[in-house]
Amino acid sequence: MQKPVSPKQLEDILEPFKSDAASAAPKAEPVASTMRVGRREMYLEVVNVAMGRAADSLARFFDVFVHMPLPQVNVFEVSELTMTIRHLANNDNMSGICQGFSGEGLAGEALMLISDSSMKELLQILDYPDDGSVDNELEVLVDVSNVLISAFLSGLGEQAGLVFAQSYPAIIGQHLAVDKLVDGMRGTWKRTVTIEVSYAIGDTNIKCDLLLLLVDESLPLLDAKLAYLLDEE
Repeated sequence: MQKPVSPKQLEDILEPFKSDAASAAPKAEPVASTMRVGRREMYLEVVNVAMGRAADSLARFFDVFVHMPLPQVNVFEVSELTMTIRHLANNDNMSGICQGFSGEGLAGEALMLISDSSMKELLQILDYPDDGSVDNELEVLVDVSNVLISAFLSGLGEQAGLVFAQSYPAIIGQHLAVDKLVDGMRGTWKRTVTIEVSYAIGDTNIKCDLLLLLVDESLPLLDAKLAYLLDEE
């Protein structure tokens, strides 16, 4: 099957395997009315490649095995983004880093979030100096965000023919309840395309979440750069 996969083609292939119950179930609503299915598929295809590169970089940097669940691509209002972050926190305190990026008119922010429980376990498997010379938790937070965000943007930029400039990482907060963490990251945007990617380290409960936020004004440029991936009408 040619990628990106056509929804109609996929539906035709799966039709013989549907049970009566599945056939009677209501069809899911589109993720967002402003995003055609073809465009969402295109984004998912590109994101899969980029997140694979980021996972490989993380695995090599820390010498661990990294699991990659399927990414999510959605159009969010600010309030909906807040709800998503609350869900990711799962009632745990979190630490977060924000890093802006831009390239040829396309701009956005990358957020990396790690829960306190994940941070504690992450420190146990890493060989960071424990002599008080550095803040190990801050060091890990910065290192993980640099590896994930840089590799992800590199993979995205390679497919879109873009070179991204990245700002210096900014600490949103450490060991904060999710509401306080969200208060520290409120930007000027009201609506954003959000790419949500979660990475889990094998044989542990460690999980870090990467959220890539693209402002609306950037989408026409990104669409044009990735148009070669769309099926011709």
